[in-house]
Amino acid sequence: MRNRYGRSGPPPRYPKNQEMYADPENWKYPVHTPYHAMAARRYFDKEINRAKYDPEEQAYIDLRINRALKRFGVVPGSSASTGADASAQGEVEERPPSNLPKASRDECLKFLLGEARLERAKAIRDDELKILQSNSKVLKARIRSYVVDIDYRKKIISHDCADWSRRRASRKLCKHLGKILIMIPKQRATIFLRDLIANPNSWNLT
Repeated sequence: MRNRYGRSGPPPRYPKNQEMYADPENWKYPVHTPYHAMAARRYFDKEINRAKYDPEEQAYIDLRINRALKRFGVVPGSSASTGADASAQGEVEERPPSNLPKASRDECLKFLLGEARLERAKAIRDDELKILQSNSKVLKARIRSYVVDIDYRKKIISHDCADWSRRRASRKLCKHLGKILIMIPKQRATIFLRDLIANPNSWNLT
């Protein structure tokens, strides 16, 4: 979610593709060249810049910067004080299930959330979730102060939390969606998750 420190669009002469930024929602920390990726790492390691984000947001930006550095053949530096090693904050990249047509719901959730986020999903209390409608066509729910709408036939997922706004570009799920998919009938959740993994670009995520 865009914050007060963010931008509404790309700076002049910078990429217009949000995926070229470590913080895509705020158009900050460009990582489209080795120089910019190294600069992003250097600036985001400064406490004054990290303090503008909560721990989950820091881990997400760290992960994107480190991925860019590795793509350019640069070994990311690590710092225990700044948390530059994203894996230490639970953002380890999971591998997709090896046999997707037979993958279980939990295997799919582990891939789409990661172990740390899946544990946070399980930690959400049942009374913080209200399923408003759930059938083979649609799923509507309210979880904490957020709303979730899934249209299985039109392949649309709508949600309004900040973590979802960051993760949807990579076709990954937030803890709220994880909790909901744990609570609905397992077979329905499994079919949905398998399709999201197998055909991610066929889904419209908003």
